[in-house]
Amino acid sequence: MNGSGFDRPSATARACSYILRETAISMVINMAITAGFYWLAFGGLQEVSVQSLGRDCIPQSFMIALMSAWIPSLIARKNIGKGTTSPARPKAFRVPSNLFLRALTIALPAMVLFTGLAMGMLTLIGQPAFAFATGLALKLAFGALVAACVTPLALWIALSGPRGKRTETHV
Repeated sequence: MNGSGFDRPSATARACSYILRETAISMVINMAITAGFYWLAFGGLQEVSVQSLGRDCIPQSFMIALMSAWIPSLIARKNIGKGTTSPARPKAFRVPSNLFLRALTIALPAMVLFTGLAMGMLTLIGQPAFAFATGLALKLAFGALVAACVTPLALWIALSGPRGKRTETHV
């Protein structure tokens, strides 16, 4: 117990709080970037075809997954080094210690998974095109979903292992 009569949060609880906050930030940033790229790609169109939306999910899912894994991990590593964020110690598995390579190992499977999910859902809807605003809403939701799934995974990995030459870390 601390002086206030309450127990201090455990390292896992602090890590969860940190991950939730950083994931929310990642989702908002990725939605803003998605909106900008959507406007660049489809601005001026009344409708956006399902094929165009589906094809656009490939680079979108890759880049959001890459940036949602890489940038928050860099920030977490910096915060751990400064002592403003505590590391956590969950179960171990092997990942690259190089943050960019680690982000790539997360982003490539995420791209395949989320693009497949998006293409499947767009096919099931069975509509040939969406109004510009509807397409934007779908892309924003997709970007938020990718960030919401990838960022916590990357941060658990980043918070769980020391910066070393070994590729083993804890999650």
